[in-house]
Amino acid sequence: GGVTDMVYKKLLTLSEVTRQKVSSGNVLNLALNDSSRASFLFQRFNHYWAIPLVLVVGFTLLIQALGIYGLCGLLAMCVVMPCQGM
Repeated sequence: GGVTDMVYKKLLTLSEVTRQKVSSGNVLNLALNDSSRASFLFQRFNHYWAIPLVLVVGFTLLIQALGIYGLCGLLAMCVVMPCQGM
């Protein structure tokens, strides 16, 4: 919402010459698609650093609790993960 509002405000401040050079389709693409991509990035920003941290802590606790069996489970998961993409 806020990013789209900023794009609309910027579009309203463009000069008449600039507005004539740009088609309405480009303006709509900029205002809707590009701003939604930026909003998606801001919403998911914390996931980019939190998920690896949670995985490392979780697997560390798993290996600490189960010992060698936790490590075997981790290795089995690493072997099976590439097969899921097939």
